[in-house]
Amino acid sequence: MSSRRLVKLKEIYRMLGECAPGSTVKPGRHDLLIQFRGKVHFFPSGPHGKGDEGEIRVGKVRSLVRHLVIDPACAEKTLGIPFSALR
Repeated sequence: MSSRRLVKLKEIYRMLGECAPGSTVKPGRHDLLIQFRGKVHFFPSGPHGKGDEGEIRVGKVRSLVRHLVIDPACAEKTLGIPFSALR
């Protein structure tokens, strides 16, 4: 079952700064290229024109955390999302 909860992009950037130090985010035409510890993940950039105020579904955040091997407990604490939602 997927969650329809949304997370603001600026909160995701904050989580990356705290839980994935050294990660880089490069904007693309329709997505973001996030790199951490030699791994790359393409991530949606949110609705056009929303910038950092854009919202992303928690399932995409869960995929980011798993793929880049970010500590889920840190992500939970930073984003305020239940740990079970990030598994």
